[in-house]
Amino acid sequence: MKDFIILFIISYVLAEFGVSQNRVEKKIEKISKDLYELDYLETQRLIESQRALDMLFDIGKSLPKKVRSSKYRNYPFNSRRKFKK
Repeated sequence: MKDFIILFIISYVLAEFGVSQNRVEKKIEKISKDLYELDYLETQRLIESQRALDMLFDIGKSLPKKVRSSKYRNYPFNSRRKFKK
């Protein structure tokens, strides 16, 4: 009878260990899938950000450049002409 009880306890412990190990493996798989999805989403966000920056850069290049207005622009540096202040 003692042998049967000990054998039952050992088989129960091994069965519980197997079930818990299976649960742990499933949790690890779920976590790895979640991490993969998060990495994919982060990569997509980075790609979208880069595309937006490229579009803004292209728009900025196509805008007309501001002409600098200076009272000294049309005169050579060695001119003796007086400038208005």
